[in-house]
Amino acid sequence: MRQLLIFFCMLATAFCLDFRTADLETIQGSTITVQVEGEVADPGPVTAHPYVTVQEVLEEVEVLPDADLTVLNPDMVLNDHDVLRIPAKKNESEPQRVSINTGTAEDLSKLPGIGPSTAEKIILYRNDHGLFQKTEDLMNVKGIGRTRYDAIADLITL
Repeated sequence: MRQLLIFFCMLATAFCLDFRTADLETIQGSTITVQVEGEVADPGPVTAHPYVTVQEVLEEVEVLPDADLTVLNPDMVLNDHDVLRIPAKKNESEPQRVSINTGTAEDLSKLPGIGPSTAEKIILYRNDHGLFQKTEDLMNVKGIGRTRYDAIADLITL
């Protein structure tokens, strides 16, 4: 008798629960805003869907002819309030800057004082916290203090 009572209680509870699927857009918000700067005709915020990629944002803006898109990862997913900086093509006489937002571990490890393990820490940090909003945010990465940052400040960009 007791088992039957428990069964009916569980059955009644099952009918009271809401089994509808969760709507991800409702939970996370239906749009995000990405700030686009650099070599675009109209810099400013771009409103997009969650999990928008760099390529999708580039399709929404007018990229100038001097833009260097080779340093951007078109498949990188952007988060709300990220800053996407489109760099200009460099003259051969200017030193090539490394993007702390899009640079690979190999690119980052070419910086003075940044070895492979620190380069991986930079990539893990930006994956966990989103793109860097200013170059000084690099000092939030464990192992990069003021001295190391000052040594590479002229060699990095967003």
